[in-house]
Amino acid sequence: MRVLCNPPVALSGVRHKVYDIGDNKPEQLMYFIETLEKSLSKATGRTLAAEREFLPMQSGDVPRTYASTVELERDFDYKPGTSIEDGLMKFAEWFKEYYHQGNMKHKND
Repeated sequence: MRVLCNPPVALSGVRHKVYDIGDNKPEQLMYFIETLEKSLSKATGRTLAAEREFLPMQSGDVPRTYASTVELERDFDYKPGTSIEDGLMKFAEWFKEYYHQGNMKHKND
């Protein structure tokens, strides 16, 4: 909350800023999907698999991307250290709990 409640004022005078928060290294998309499947399966106790439809690169797709945490580290002296496996497992547990509590919104609501 320190980051949200007390944002630093940059030299440019900007008070609010969006930061990349990640592992600062690229991950393969298929590894991400497989890890998410495993995490959701473990959290729900059911075997879950994503439906995959492989298409050519689409407009706006990028061949590689990663989170650069340089500005986050500089501004807050914070370097993220959560692995993709741990982060997706925590997400899956949150997701299960959130939707188990009836927070899911339907398109017609």
